[in-house]
Amino acid sequence: MNFFKKIQKTIQFLKIIFSKPLSKKLLQSKNISINMTSILQISLLALIAVSFALVVGVPVVFATPNGWSENKGIVFSGLSLWLLLVFAVGIFNSFVI
Repeated sequence: MNFFKKIQKTIQFLKIIFSKPLSKKLLQSKNISINMTSILQISLLALIAVSFALVVGVPVVFATPNGWSENKGIVFSGLSLWLLLVFAVGIFNSFVI
């Protein structure tokens, strides 16, 4: 029984946090006029840019002599950034639609 009460309290807390009037008050108090659609568009633009850089950069790294052994950290960093952006765009998209 205690477990369900905790879940209900958590859901009520999340409803308060994500309610539109509260978020508008927080944004107005800081004079920020960014909405979720623009955040989605910026993150999608970053995903497209990182994807293009990886499409061009990874074959170049494999084509150069000793390229993989010298640059695999950069490739893995790019791949992890790309994966993070994929999940971020998916999460932001769920707030917009």
